[in-house]
Amino acid sequence: MLLKRFAEAWMACLTMMVQGNLFALTFDHALTAARTGAISAIAFCVFTAVFRVYDKVIIATIMGVMTALSDYMVHPTHWGPQWTEAATTGMAAAILCYLAERKKQ
Repeated sequence: MLLKRFAEAWMACLTMMVQGNLFALTFDHALTAARTGAISAIAFCVFTAVFRVYDKVIIATIMGVMTALSDYMVHPTHWGPQWTEAATTGMAAAILCYLAERKKQ
C-alpha cells in the first residue's frame, strides 16, 4: 500500500509542478515530487493504521490532505498564492486515490 500511495502523490505533485506540461519535467522535479510522495505515503499509512479507516471517500480525502500538507512543506509554489499548488496537488492525489480504490470493487 505504501508504494501505491507514494505513486499517487508523486504523480500528482510532478504534474502540478509543471502545470501539466510534461515536456518541462526535469530530474529535480522528480526528486522534489518523490519527497512529497514519500512524506504523504508514510503519513497516510500511519494515520490509516491508527484510525482503521476503510471508507473509500474518506481514504481518498485523507490522501489528498496528506499530499497537500507535504507538498506545502517540501517546496514553494510554482504558481499562484503560496497554498494554490499544494491544494491542487492534494486534489489530484485524492482523485487518483479514489480511482485506485474504486478499481477494487
